[in-house]
Amino acid sequence: MLQTQIYFFSVIAARNCSGERFWNEVLLASIRNDHARLTVYARNLFHFFEGIYDAYAVHDPNAVPYFLNKTRGQYYFSFEEGYTWSEVIDVTQETAISYVAYRLISHRFCTALQQLK
Repeated sequence: MLQTQIYFFSVIAARNCSGERFWNEVLLASIRNDHARLTVYARNLFHFFEGIYDAYAVHDPNAVPYFLNKTRGQYYFSFEEGYTWSEVIDVTQETAISYVAYRLISHRFCTALQQLK
């Protein structure tokens, strides 16, 4: 995970890409530095991109979220519809996408940190 942290800060320093691309690169670096668990990575990638899509879809009146206010399997993903958004949709989307990506990466790869200690 130390390599991921080094990569993370080097990507921040050279950030000439979208937020989605940035977090995608951080996720791929985390996968490269973890043990080979292909089915786990497939699930992580799916949840990562669907989470990013939902963060985008909440702010777009034409998009339909995949997880939010839906039942997937045995789980219901509640979301409060009455939430007020910032006037600047792009900034709000970027913030929501970054929040989803950071939380998922830090949660899914927290055991990788413990293995390196």
